[in-house]
Amino acid sequence: MKRNIDFRQVSVWITRMSLKLTLSVAFSLLLLSTVWILLSFPDEPLQYDYDVPVVLSWSKFFGQDFTYVLLHHENWPTCPRECVFTSDKRLLNVSSVILFHAWNFYGDSFPSTSPNQLKVFFSQEAPTLTSRSYFRRFPKDYFNITSSYRLDSDIPMPYGTFQKLKTTKTDLPVEIEEALKKKQFLAFQLISNCYTHSRREVIGRELKKHANITSYGRCFSATCDKDCEAKAIESHYFYLAFENAVCNDYVTEKFFRLRHGIVPVVLSRKVVEKIAPKGSFIVVDDFESVELLVAYLVRLTRSPEEYRKYFE
Repeated sequence: MKRNIDFRQVSVWITRMSLKLTLSVAFSLLLLSTVWILLSFPDEPLQYDYDVPVVLSWSKFFGQDFTYVLLHHENWPTCPRECVFTSDKRLLNVSSVILFHAWNFYGDSFPSTSPNQLKVFFSQEAPTLTSRSYFRRFPKDYFNITSSYRLDSDIPMPYGTFQKLKTTKTDLPVEIEEALKKKQFLAFQLISNCYTHSRREVIGRELKKHANITSYGRCFSATCDKDCEAKAIESHYFYLAFENAVCNDYVTEKFFRLRHGIVPVVLSRKVVEKIAPKGSFIVVDDFESVELLVAYLVRLTRSPEEYRKYFE
C-alpha cells in the first residue's frame, strides 16, 4: 500500500532537529571556551565576595581531594561555623586558613603567604613511619598551627573519642548479651603492614604459637573486606589492635572497633589510657609472658561475667 508523505511534518521535524543540534553545538563551544579561559589564566587570582572565611587545601590527602575528605567527615554536619572549603589555589590570597597534609606535600612548593594567614600542618600518621630527612625539607617556622591525632596539637584530631552517657537507661546490656551469644572464637588480627616500628608482627607470631588466632590481611594472604571484618568482630571475643608504632596518643581506628562489641588487645597502656575508659581494653605489657596473656584471654571466654565488665 502506497503511503502519502506529509512534507510539512518532515519540515517541522528537520527544523526541530536542527535547533537541537544548534543548541548542542553552542553549549559545547561555551564549555570549551570556559575551559580554555581557565587554562589560559591559571594563576590569575579569583574574585571573592563572600563574607565568610576561606579554607584552602593546598595538598592532597593520600591522593584524594582534601576538601572532599573534610566535607564528608562524619562531624562536618555539626560544625557551628560557616566557611568555604576549596582546593582552588587561585584563592590563596583571600584564604584565612591553608591546609597542608604532611604525607602528600613536597618541600619545593611552599606558597608565599601573609603573616595573618593560618598555615596548618596536618597529619594523622605516626612520625616513625618516615625518615627525619622528609621533615627537614619543610622551612623552619613556616607552619603556625598543628592538627593531628596528638592531644597536645593546636587542633586535636584523634581517631575517636569517648563520652559519658547522660543517662544509665540504655539498651547496652541487651546489646552486649546479644553480642555474647554470637561469640565463638578467641581472637583475630587484620594486618597489611608486615614490618613495623612497633614489632607487632613478632608479638602476633608468638601469640599464634599458643592460641588459635584468626589472621587476615596482606601479611597472611587472606583478604578481608568490610563484610568479612564485621563477621569477624561478631564471632570473636578479642581483636589484636596492635598499632604500627608506639607513640604518644597514637590510637587509630583499630582500637575503636570496640564500639561494635569486641574487646581490643593493645601493646602499651600509657598510650591508650589517656584516651579510652579504664577497664575497656587489655594490655600486652601488663603480662610477664605471652603464655600468661593467652591464659587470661581464654579464661575470660569461659567467664561471661568477667568479659562483660569490659563494656561497663
